[in-house]
Amino acid sequence: VLGGLINPLNSSSNLDLDLKTMWQVRDILESKYTHVEKLKDQEMAWGATKGMVKALNDPYTEYMDPTETQQFNESLNSQLDGIGAELTVKDGVLVVISTLKNSPAQKAGLLPDDIVYKIDGQETAELTLYEAISKIRGKKDTEVTLTLIRKGKTTPLDLKIIRDTIAVNSVVYEEVSKGIWHVSINQFSDDTKVEFNRAMDDIKLKNPTGIILDLRWNGGGYLNGAVDVLSAFIKENKQVVSIEYRDPKRNETLKTSGNAQFPTIPLVILINDRSASASEIVSGSLQDLDRAVIIG
Repeated sequence: VLGGLINPLNSSSNLDLDLKTMWQVRDILESKYTHVEKLKDQEMAWGATKGMVKALNDPYTEYMDPTETQQFNESLNSQLDGIGAELTVKDGVLVVISTLKNSPAQKAGLLPDDIVYKIDGQETAELTLYEAISKIRGKKDTEVTLTLIRKGKTTPLDLKIIRDTIAVNSVVYEEVSKGIWHVSINQFSDDTKVEFNRAMDDIKLKNPTGIILDLRWNGGGYLNGAVDVLSAFIKENKQVVSIEYRDPKRNETLKTSGNAQFPTIPLVILINDRSASASEIVSGSLQDLDRAVIIG
């Protein structure tokens, strides 16, 4: 053990990895680093793990420490304190994907494609996505200042936003023309199945003639939620997801329920470049099965 960290060089699971440099750096920090209070073994171990995963250069594989995992899970809940904006990292910069309707972010004037350059004066280039999200979130009625780079503006813009409790509706629907219903799924969260089925039951009572399923700006979420949505429109038990593991014996297939509420209704899917993960599964499956027209 070095300063509370287990030395993997002595581990029976070591696969002839050359980790000497890492432990030499750790020893140097322990003996010479000025700010001793920053030498937190567990956080340094998490940082080393992040670096290992980041070295894969795979945008779809990421390590989250316990705090980030909690934040991620909270993002899929129906209520949280924050500003009501969805963010991502694109080309190395923190970018606004969308703002929720009537959220503090929308009311303050935050726009999609705004680049968040600083959060309360700290440059976001120094932060991971989840660190940035953590700094933006906070208790209701507290203030956060975002410094933005906006297309068409020659200088950075400071935007002060008062945090609030955000109710995140997974599914929002309305009749946009006689018999035509617009159903927007904002994310595939804990509540998606219940909210979506409630919407479908309500719409069915009103004799719809067509449905527009809006998945724009939907970055995904729980895989089972995608299968639940597909089950509303596909009348048979169709395989819609294949999960492959290194060990083929563990491979899984997910199928629709076979109890579709709308097996034949005309269906259009709206997507954009921010529709990802579970949204891609829904739109791609419906397209492959010739069940819907994709627009976007």
